[in-house]
Amino acid sequence: MAQYRLWREFTEDGGPPFIPIKPFEMRSNHTATSFTKSVMFDVAHAFIEHRRVLKEHGYNFPGSDRVEEWLSNPMNRSRAVGATVMGVGATFSGGRTSNTSQGFTDHGFPGHVLAWLEECFPEPASGGFICTIDNLELLRTAKASINALESMRDSVFSYPGLLWILCGANHVTRTLVQTPRLRGRLNDPIEVPAISEGQVGEVIERRLQVYALGNSSDAPVDSDNFQFIYAVIGKHLRDAFKYAECFSAWLQRQHPDASRNERNVILRSWLVNKGRDHENSQGVQLRVKERAWRLFDSLASAGGYCIYSQHMEFNFQNTESMRQQMVRLSDVGLVRQDTDVAARGRNVMSLTPIGWLVARARGVVADPA
Repeated sequence: MAQYRLWREFTEDGGPPFIPIKPFEMRSNHTATSFTKSVMFDVAHAFIEHRRVLKEHGYNFPGSDRVEEWLSNPMNRSRAVGATVMGVGATFSGGRTSNTSQGFTDHGFPGHVLAWLEECFPEPASGGFICTIDNLELLRTAKASINALESMRDSVFSYPGLLWILCGANHVTRTLVQTPRLRGRLNDPIEVPAISEGQVGEVIERRLQVYALGNSSDAPVDSDNFQFIYAVIGKHLRDAFKYAECFSAWLQRQHPDASRNERNVILRSWLVNKGRDHENSQGVQLRVKERAWRLFDSLASAGGYCIYSQHMEFNFQNTESMRQQMVRLSDVGLVRQDTDVAARGRNVMSLTPIGWLVARARGVVADPA
């Protein structure tokens, strides 16, 4: 919302442009070079997408037509074109060549885009493109990828006109910004609490209104039922969308003519069966024994979170004996472990969304009011 308002202020009232571009994700196979390349491609597309309004406000980035052609055409057809963009020279030579020419992709093209950034946004107050790296939890155990993130400190993280936002869940963001090379580059994290159960229903209702095809549209999962899913699985929004989608597809196959009231009952039964199926799966039956189940039930009853120093509250004599049982639960996806840097690196154990469904199927936790 803030990004949208900044862009609207620029287009309506002038001032520096702050232009949001689609979020990026870093994965374990990304290197600093490959990630930087993907960023520069998206920045080039954003320059071209907003070319008209930027030029109307006096921003100049010559050669954009040729770069757009290079980006959009699978093959560059015969014609000799020389181009120099803000002192960065490149030649589109004659003949039919693939637009994935490695030399231009790795050197000439990034130089073009960097020159545009330097010309249009020479100072931080000049504006720029808002770049978001989302889902940093994907790097939770990938040390090589964390190193790649650190290695970009003096390259793409320092390019003029690129304003970075790093987003992640479950303590991951705080862990990453405490790495030696990023500590002085990034601000302290802003903790965003989970959306409340009451608000999530309103958000989904607005979403359904926007995507409705007419007044008679009837979603398989309405806002009240989505709110119920969200509450049952421990306020994990992404997983709530996943379960809502899975239920909708199953409902269409099994009960295509169910009324709204019938869907309410069917959904609750479907969620119980999801938890029961996981509890009775072969992997869970092999790994989780009576002592681990007692720990699981106690953890769910205690709110779904704990640290190992609470071992006596869970009837363990020491942290190691508690850890052994927690590993069994983690191996089958019932709990997860995160490192909380803010809590001096302590391991925080929490129930996963499927863990909450299993707890509900076992009768350990009641349905939300």
